[in-house]
Amino acid sequence: MNRKIFILLTTAFLLATSGCSKSSNQAATNANDQSNASTLSAEAAMEGFFSDYLDYFEDPDTGAFRNPLADRVFANRHYVTQDFIDKIDETIASFDSGGAYDPIVCGQDVPDYITFDDPLVSPGMVTYMIKTNFEDQYFFVHLAKEVDGWKINSINCY
Repeated sequence: MNRKIFILLTTAFLLATSGCSKSSNQAATNANDQSNASTLSAEAAMEGFFSDYLDYFEDPDTGAFRNPLADRVFANRHYVTQDFIDKIDETIASFDSGGAYDPIVCGQDVPDYITFDDPLVSPGMVTYMIKTNFEDQYFFVHLAKEVDGWKINSINCY
């Protein structure tokens, strides 16, 4: 059973869809550390990170484009590991005058939304396949368990 949860650019919609998706929440709950209620589930880390990241592209007051890579929005340690921050910083540093892309959304264009199915859960790791609104675009997001919850550890673009 494949149930997709759309992550739109508004937090209100995210909260509504996450409350309605029982199978995704159940899979994320199984991946969550039940011993500490203050830790983030894998699904909460995914939704929070991508909601913040995609929302950042457009300034809500002026509608102007903002660059989340240049402004290091990805460096929020609440959702990502330090290794992930270091990898993204290295990728950005390797860009020359051309050929740059966004290693978070795996492309040059900003998707309108992303979707993901139930995760593949293994000891200490959770993997989500992310699809965008662009035809045939997908990538994988890997989360690792840390003391304060699940955090994005890497993104593999294809």
